[in-house]
Amino acid sequence: MDAPSFLALLRQYRAIAVLRPQTLDQGLHLAQALAAGGLRLIEVTWNSPSPGQLLSQLQRALPDCQIGAGTLLSIADLEAATAAGAAFAFTPHTAEAMVAWAIHHGLPLVPRSEEHTSELQSPCNLVCRLLLEKK
Repeated sequence: MDAPSFLALLRQYRAIAVLRPQTLDQGLHLAQALAAGGLRLIEVTWNSPSPGQLLSQLQRALPDCQIGAGTLLSIADLEAATAAGAAFAFTPHTAEAMVAWAIHHGLPLVPRSEEHTSELQSPCNLVCRLLLEKK
């Protein structure tokens, strides 16, 4: 999914359900309940048990939903999430290398930063950069 499509889905659905299950089965059941309740954007936290497996299973089980990954801490996490089928990603920090990787691979990435020490580290500027570079 490209960044403009992701933003369009955010505008349409206005919420992302965040799954941090204790087990794979719990994650599957929770996601199915969320989808049955009308939520179409679901994030699997990468510090959950078997997050790649859960994300892949949810992609197959919930074709009307977009499944993404959150709590990604490294490029290796981004690679694994993308390989599992993540449609979007969130990081709890701002890392320029991760942003560059996401831009290069066309993965919508929303980084977070507590400190905005430079223009590049501002999450708003990073999202805008992601959108501009993909046009």
